[in-house]
Amino acid sequence: MLDDVLAFTENLPVRALAAGEVLFREGDSSAGLFVLVEGELVVDTNGVVVNRLGVPGAFVGEIGALLGQGRTANVTAAIESSVRVIDDPRALFAAHPELGFEIARQLAGRLHRLTAYVSDVERQFGHLDDHRAMFGELLVRIASRPPVDIDPGSDRSPDS
Repeated sequence: MLDDVLAFTENLPVRALAAGEVLFREGDSSAGLFVLVEGELVVDTNGVVVNRLGVPGAFVGEIGALLGQGRTANVTAAIESSVRVIDDPRALFAAHPELGFEIARQLAGRLHRLTAYVSDVERQFGHLDDHRAMFGELLVRIASRPPVDIDPGSDRSPDS
């Protein structure tokens, strides 16, 4: 499916990044998103690396863009890299709904890995009386957090 992302976005503008160059910073406004073409991007929040993206076709910046809020992390090129720029994700996903499925698949994969990791830490250390015992609470918070406000429907069919 990642090859499809590259195929569907081949006509979009490309942004080249030098090693160490920042693609965006936490808190920046977030209208669009990006697709990794080549290289490696490091995602960090508060100085802690939370992800490394090195697979061509991976989306980056999708959380802020999809939720309509500021960027939730810093993204920096670890090595010389290039990304395709998606200025209007809604229009692209309307024209190519399979890209919407792929972004959902990528996000689900990240959530699955996070939940599995937190669950494993809880299994190993949840019985302790220190900070490591908080992972059970973290799992509950992830699972029970209220949904993000979403305006259902579309411009064509606002009641759907």
